[in-house]
Amino acid sequence: MILHKGVVVHPDEITQTWKKVILGSDIDILGIHPVGGGDSHERVRELAEHGFEASAAETVRELMSHGVGLEYELHVMSLLLPRELFGAHPEYFRLDENGGRNADYNCCASNKDALEIISQNACELAKKLPSSTHRYCFWLDDVRDKCCRCPECSRLSASDQALAVYNAVQRGVRRADIQGRQSYLAYCGASEPPSSVEPEDGVYLEYAPFDRDFRKPMSCSENAPSARNARELAAFFGAKDGKVLEYWLDNSMFSGWQKPPKKLNADPELIRRDLEFYDALGFGAVTTFACYLGADYEELWGEPDLGGYAVFDK
Repeated sequence: MILHKGVVVHPDEITQTWKKVILGSDIDILGIHPVGGGDSHERVRELAEHGFEASAAETVRELMSHGVGLEYELHVMSLLLPRELFGAHPEYFRLDENGGRNADYNCCASNKDALEIISQNACELAKKLPSSTHRYCFWLDDVRDKCCRCPECSRLSASDQALAVYNAVQRGVRRADIQGRQSYLAYCGASEPPSSVEPEDGVYLEYAPFDRDFRKPMSCSENAPSARNARELAAFFGAKDGKVLEYWLDNSMFSGWQKPPKKLNADPELIRRDLEFYDALGFGAVTTFACYLGADYEELWGEPDLGGYAVFDK
């Protein structure tokens, strides 16, 4: 049964409209996702060190005072395993498709020293960006097919490598927050269940069906592969404590990640049917990216139509 619903926004898009929507509807989670790209970790670092801008900070405090959960959804491998370590320890980083060590993305998921550094830095990041729900989302890099190909990692699938890293992150998160739980982001190359690595206590499923057909409900034949992954992942991790991360309101994606933002055309029937699909699988929480719906969007298009995702008069 879906008990929690959320939206994930950029920090500079926390507007009074979002406050009105969240406080007036069944949305009870605010997720924070700094603008993506190769330097997104620097935006995370800035947020961790300086916090929100004043108006956003006040809005966040008010939302939290009304029981709204605050979570951070972050691609942060360059913070968890700093790239400047490559010179002294290239073995911490992935063996790439050309047979060389490369610090461009992710890490060597079999290197115990690298995993311990990741764990330590996850602990520090969790202290700086604590989640009020105790759910943490410190993720691998936002890329596909950038796994390690060393002899040890070659025995592991992309999903197994991801889970090995998320297990290490979870150990660090738990040191900072005794109730902390780290997500396994089932996304792109890691969308299938792991086969050789087991989740440690506290690791939960976060299913992000980026490869789906966004024009069709998950129950349609066009989305059969994504629907199958959802079922298999739910069976492997359990869905009750898991979360779906959807794209129904992701106007950044629908705008091609370019400003000015396009007008959002959310599909109420698709959202309704997808919610029924995830509810039937037993997911306890759903959220959706809702980026590029800030003040600049409202200047162009007015308040966004959320396609029935937010149910008012709760």
